[in-house]
Amino acid sequence: RLIDETLARWGRIDVLVNNAGVPLDTFFADASLEDLQRQWATNTTSVIELTKRALPSLIASRGVVITVS
Repeated sequence: RLIDETLARWGRIDVLVNNAGVPLDTFFADASLEDLQRQWATNTTSVIELTKRALPSLIASRGVVITVS
């Protein structure tokens, strides 16, 4: 939805800043597999998915991707 609405409003994407992340609310050793999977999904998979979806517009505009980790 983010990509679609951005393109509908401005017609292009020049910059994508990936800055989403969730911390663990416990020590890694104490984290459940579910906690680690949720963290991975947000911190890694969402970056890949959003970048992939924005890529056609970024290529067309010769835009850039900035990922904060």
